[in-house]
Amino acid sequence: MFLIILRMVNRDLLKGKNKFNLSVFFMNLFKRKEPDELAKYSQWVKICEEFISKEYPPLTSSINVTNQEIERDSKLNLSKLKNWQLICEEILDTEHSHIYYQKCFNELLKRGKSKDEILKMRKIAWLTAGWLNYAQMLWEWIDLDEKDIKIAIEFQFNLAIINVTKKNELLDFIELHK
Repeated sequence: MFLIILRMVNRDLLKGKNKFNLSVFFMNLFKRKEPDELAKYSQWVKICEEFISKEYPPLTSSINVTNQEIERDSKLNLSKLKNWQLICEEILDTEHSHIYYQKCFNELLKRGKSKDEILKMRKIAWLTAGWLNYAQMLWEWIDLDEKDIKIAIEFQFNLAIINVTKKNELLDFIELHK
């Protein structure tokens, strides 16, 4: 791919087109991928709708958990985690008990977040950090937070999946709930 790009740049320069703009060239290259990226993202949105439509926090665990795990999770103190870390816990590839997710939810309620705000945060997290983690396969096994969401938003904007208005709307929401 790099050789093709280099040949195209050299060809234009040899033809006397000294007005070659590398940034315009790359934007055109991205635009050619746009329908494919939009189709992939649309598929991701459908997958996320399944997760998002389920009861949150869940009333039962989707995995087999022991009584010890439930007891351990019920004693956890999540007060040191940032808001977006709490939301993104469910996006990580580590599954926890329903008690763990309930603790995350309760911690956000204690911080003044409403149930509707938490659900909207969750949706945005799945569509951004979840997309980055799973659909783009940029695996993160330790934690995800607002920096990962912002990276995903930037990628989505650069791939023309979202426009500048949506990008700014998302970034404002991220900052509001930091």
